[in-house]
Amino acid sequence: MDRCRELAVCFLVLLICGLGSVCQADMITVGNPSFDQDGVSGFYSYNWSPWKTSGWSWLGNGYYGGAPAGDGWYVITAASTWFQNLAAVFESGSTYTFSVDVGTYNNGSQSGLNWTLFIYDATVDPGTDGSAAPTSILATATGLLSDEAVPMGVWYNKTVEYTATSANAGHAIGIGFTGDYYTLLDHASVSSESGEVVPAATIPVPADNAPDVQVDTGTLSWHGTTDITSPKYNVWFGTDQTSLNSMATGQTNTNVPVELDYGIRYYWRVDVVDESTNPATVYTGSIWNFTTEAAEVTTLKAGPYVHFYNEGEVTIYYKTSAPVASIVQYGTASSLTQTVTDVSAKTDHELKITGLDPETTYSYRIVMNGLPEATHEFYSAFDAGPGPVPAGPSPYPVDELTDVYTQAAEYIVNTAGIDKGVCIDYGCGTGRLAYEIAKRTNLKIIGYESDPLKIAQAREYLDQAGVYGTRVSVIQISTAELKCRDFTANLVVSDKMIAQGTCPGTSAEVFRVLRPDGGLAILGQPAGTNPALDRTALETWLDGQDSNISETNGLWAVISRGELPGAGKWTHHYADPGNTANSGDTRITNTLQVLWYGNPGPRYIVDRHNRPMSSLYNKGVIITPGVDRLMAYDAYNGTRYWDMSIPQSARVAIFHDCGWTALSDDAVFVAHKDDCARLDLITGQLEATFQAPQLTSGQNRNWGYLAVDGQNLIGSAQKEGASLIGHSRAHVDQAYYSYRPASTSEYMFSIDTLTDTVNWTYKNPTGSAIINPCILVAGDYVYFVESRNSSAYNDADGRVTGATLTSEYLIKLDKTTGQVVDSQPINLPFTQVMYLSYVPSRDLVVATGSYTSGGHVYAHYAYHTSNLDQAWTSTYATGTSANAHGEQDQHPVIVGNWMYNKYYRVDLTTGATSNIALGTGGLATGGCGTLSACETHFFARKGNPCMYELPAVSANPLTSETRIGCWLNMMAAGGLVLVPESGAGCSCDFQLQTSMTFMPN
Repeated sequence: MDRCRELAVCFLVLLICGLGSVCQADMITVGNPSFDQDGVSGFYSYNWSPWKTSGWSWLGNGYYGGAPAGDGWYVITAASTWFQNLAAVFESGSTYTFSVDVGTYNNGSQSGLNWTLFIYDATVDPGTDGSAAPTSILATATGLLSDEAVPMGVWYNKTVEYTATSANAGHAIGIGFTGDYYTLLDHASVSSESGEVVPAATIPVPADNAPDVQVDTGTLSWHGTTDITSPKYNVWFGTDQTSLNSMATGQTNTNVPVELDYGIRYYWRVDVVDESTNPATVYTGSIWNFTTEAAEVTTLKAGPYVHFYNEGEVTIYYKTSAPVASIVQYGTASSLTQTVTDVSAKTDHELKITGLDPETTYSYRIVMNGLPEATHEFYSAFDAGPGPVPAGPSPYPVDELTDVYTQAAEYIVNTAGIDKGVCIDYGCGTGRLAYEIAKRTNLKIIGYESDPLKIAQAREYLDQAGVYGTRVSVIQISTAELKCRDFTANLVVSDKMIAQGTCPGTSAEVFRVLRPDGGLAILGQPAGTNPALDRTALETWLDGQDSNISETNGLWAVISRGELPGAGKWTHHYADPGNTANSGDTRITNTLQVLWYGNPGPRYIVDRHNRPMSSLYNKGVIITPGVDRLMAYDAYNGTRYWDMSIPQSARVAIFHDCGWTALSDDAVFVAHKDDCARLDLITGQLEATFQAPQLTSGQNRNWGYLAVDGQNLIGSAQKEGASLIGHSRAHVDQAYYSYRPASTSEYMFSIDTLTDTVNWTYKNPTGSAIINPCILVAGDYVYFVESRNSSAYNDADGRVTGATLTSEYLIKLDKTTGQVVDSQPINLPFTQVMYLSYVPSRDLVVATGSYTSGGHVYAHYAYHTSNLDQAWTSTYATGTSANAHGEQDQHPVIVGNWMYNKYYRVDLTTGATSNIALGTGGLATGGCGTLSACETHFFARKGNPCMYELPAVSANPLTSETRIGCWLNMMAAGGLVLVPESGAGCSCDFQLQTSMTFMPN
């Protein structure tokens, strides 16, 4: 190899010195050789000082075979093409002669040299890899140089003539060369018999006649000429090629900034200026043109969401695919004559509509692209609680306490951050503090006072202010005991502490009435108040209560009540992401009392026969899904916090599907079409939206499964129509009876809610139908069952019957990476319904479902989570009829080492099944509801709502006047038994349709 390199260098030195007729020695310098003898790889690279012939200079750079070969000399290997755009244009009718020198360095071993010289219309940059080389060949010269070996040091000169035509005059011209092995390309020149070579700008960007140019391109650019020294450029631009506007004069840059608009054909020209002549010579360039992309059609990416918080107003949220002005038209019935607008362009839109009439149906629509979108409705009735304080002067006298009460109210409201709920004023005096807090919040305030004179004065003042009986009420007490249920108050204050500097009643009574999981007592007085509150007296009164005392802005004690010990949560459709249907609550006893009842009533509730999703609970808040609506209210006192109207969101036949709403500690997540909205848990305000990842271009998939896992969302993507949306008679038929289809998804994904990025996606490479009710998250993993039957995953709408969901696999994914940890083929016989649940006590996942064999038979398949091996299997025949309307659909509950169904229980250690001893007060053998559980009881319907103590399964009816829904709407959570209204549409003799909450005695 080294000897070959030495020979090659010697040849090149001789060549440089001996070919004086072709070139001058000082025009060529030898570069570093890098060349394999077989010519497969490498090339010689040389520098070359270009020379002028007939007013045209050769450009310095060229390419061969996709690799740059430096300036001047070019090695052409087999099947490779060298090309070079020339910064010049030619006159029509003029004839030009192109000349090129070629040779070989094949050491005499090459028997012949095949080559082609061609001229082409160069309207694009050839690029460094030759992929953009033009194909419009204008002229060629071909020939076989020799049938004999071509010795080193021999050069051949070939020429080709080209006469410019009117069709190509004014275009940039390129010269190309295709050679065989070991071909050297040296000097090229051009001369003319007539006409003149005109220096010109070439290779316009955007390219001449280019379509769909993006409006954010930002600049026009071109390749400059090398025919003259230090050229300058004049740039012309416009929409009329006969009248272009000057964009730049005498600039040296080969680009110019420009602003473009949608759907317009633009024309532009670059003139070359030679200032070496006197006067300066201007060479007029060709007129190029391009067309910009059509105006982007803005689409609705999320929403609309109509947020109810204050009576008489709504806020409409939505998200668009591109920044546009916010425009919503609204009105009553079909008369959308009113408009609310924010002209600033944005993608996240928030518009408030005020002055709404009560109890009125409004229509509204979003306007985008100059056209209205679909029309939706909302009903203005909202149980916002007490209205605002009427405008007007304070009824209280202006005295030395005026500023004190102002400061106290400001401090309490700002410190608490509580706007809705119940506020108790313990020792309310004449109601002055209550009035100031009412002005600043939406709280309902209950004042307790023992002095009859002060009570009378308080009622008179508050009545004058227009708030007595609506915003504030005053109750007389004779002892330290407050006349209200436990957990009533979101906020406790004391006028007595402010005005008199003394503590009311007992701190134990304050703590008793505080709502768990966020209730606050803020007690004290501002600095400088007389008489002053003594810190020692305050500490004595607190009597060891967990509190924080501060002397900033006065002397204040803050008591914060946390979660009740042993209280459970219900954050997902079946309690948790593991589908246990068990809240884990340990506080429930056999003896309960009503804590409160009231709204929501049946107005916005999905008809029970459609079997909708359960309500949810966390941090003292109940979230009830309704008819395309979410309702949020306080679990401990029934205060309505907010509503959110979400068109086409409510899923039904939910036992064949999965939940579309889930809770974190501070947010509500709502799957809607292809997005998921994050709402603040307490205020309902829209905080963010997250899009389901779309894996196939032109194919839109909706959000299916939804689980909250720390800062991440675990979701699935499903076809349009996989979930049944909205209640209807047709959907009732899909929700009842036998052999109904299950909703399925195509792939799984995880999204980080803090960064709004997709963590991972999982899709079986050959296709699968992931069964929505058979997805769960437990520990560090995501588990689900997928069918690899092509008929299942090719189903048009993703609603697939159990008979088709065959070739099942149990899949275990790492929830952090989405990687498949394990995969196990399984064979499930389910044709009616199927579920997947996690068993914490045994670290199992259990597939449960039913099929028909004479009557309904339930089967259970347990798998170890460590390796997905089967632990055990068992069956249980219910004896119920083959086409019953709910008996074949029961979802199990997991409590400790037992799994309970409506008719039996399963020992999760062995799989053994046994009957439940129903007794005279046991579960009804008919009915379409299913079970829910806590650690001590499970809950179901026996005509009326009932609770069943475990493990004896003895029944205890909660009411005799109400009825629960047709799927799951009893939950033990927060230390309470929650029974949100879900009996809407019931035709049975149950007159009370209300939400109820029970607490242990």
